[in-house]
Formats: sequence, C-alpha cells, structure tokens
Amino acid sequence: MAKKELVSFCKPEETPPFGGTIHFKNPRYFYEYESIPAYCSHFFAKDERVRKAYLAAGKIEHGKESNCVQQEEKEGVSADPEDNSSEDEETPFPSDGTLFDADIDNMSWPQLRAYAATLTDEPIKNKKVALEVIERLG
Repeated sequence: MAKKELVSFCKPEETPPFGGTIHFKNPRYFYEYESIPAYCSHFFAKDERVRKAYLAAGKIEHGKESNCVQQEEKEGVSADPEDNSSEDEETPFPSDGTLFDADIDNMSWPQLRAYAATLTDEPIKNKKVALEVIERLG
C-alpha cells in the first residue's frame, strides 16, 4: 500500500489534521496542463479548478469523507457501501481493484500514473514503469 501523502493548496492553519506527510502548494501557481504528483494520495483545496483536476486524476479529497455521506443523503443517494447501483464515471479504475486492458488503453497519463501509484510505493516516472507495475501487481 502506498504511503499517505497530502497535497494542500491552503495555509497550514487551514489544512485539517492528516495522518501522513503534507506537501503545501500555492494554488496561484497551479496549471492544469502540468501533471499531478505521483506521490499524492490525498489533496485539500478550496480552489474549484484545482479540486476538479485532482478529482479527475482519481485523487481522494481530504476532509470531505464525512461530508460525502451527508451530501449523498441530501441528494437521495444511498450511503450504503454495498449499494453499487451507480458507479462514479470519473474514477479511472473500478473500486473492487479489477481493471480491464481496454480501461488501461483509454486512461490519460495522470490517471494511469495514479492507478499505478496505488499499487506500489516505488516512484512512477514514466508510462513504461506505470505499465510494468500494473502488469506485475494489478
């Protein structure tokens, strides 16, 4: 299992407690065309463009886990974890850990790197390394 590492786009005093390493970044210098760090497992951001980019890359939003259940109940969506009637389509890989070859072919580089990073602690430096890790461990 990969280490827990949080990328925060807020001031240290505004970032909620986290049980791992925290990296602070300035949202002013965030560019969507730049890659999201492979080491990142969680993120915390108030800037909507940063949030959308990290969610699209399959990263977990820290501090929103408890809010998600409340929001789903308000929307009328079941918060039961066994109810898989509607899969989240932005997730680059299924929640049960299985992955089909066709899904790998359709993944963008940030999604592929994010998936490979969930399988190992070693750094994912390029697509070749990512594919090797997925083939070996996925």
